[in-house]
Amino acid sequence: MKREKMRLILASRPEGKEKFIRQIEKWLGKSRADISVCLINEALAQSDDDCRWLLSAFSSLATTFGGKLTFANLRAVAPEQLKTKMLGYDLIWCFGGYTNELLETFEKTGFSELLPKLLAGKIWVGSSAGACVLAKNYLGLLDFSISPHEKLTIFKENTYFLTDSAGLIVDNHEILLIENAV
Repeated sequence: MKREKMRLILASRPEGKEKFIRQIEKWLGKSRADISVCLINEALAQSDDDCRWLLSAFSSLATTFGGKLTFANLRAVAPEQLKTKMLGYDLIWCFGGYTNELLETFEKTGFSELLPKLLAGKIWVGSSAGACVLAKNYLGLLDFSISPHEKLTIFKENTYFLTDSAGLIVDNHEILLIENAV
């Protein structure tokens, strides 16, 4: 898929990273104090893992962005209602967890068909699985793969290996690798 009109932050752990926050402010033309965020956290819905990291990430977003924060609730909201809901927010922040579970949720709920339309006008921040799910080996919305946390080496070509302090800024056709986003 062409990345025209797609503005993405793809990282292992983007929350609290100043370079990413400044890029979001630049794209939106507004201060972080006024930015509203719609959160997707379905990648851990079936998990029994310790999710303190997720609570920490939520807390970071709550202190970083001053606009309204809400959850998308993909499993509970119909696609058309979800579209209307998400259009009311400045950006969509998709958290990590299990990429296959996230993909399955996107497909079962119809969100995978809605997402390309949303990406044409919204900023997407993908954290770990939230970044991976867009890649060529999942939804195929990108022409490259992502391996977060820099430990996995499953994919060899057109793959960005990201440390926990690194990430990608995708602005249409331009891809900028940020090594240290702090």
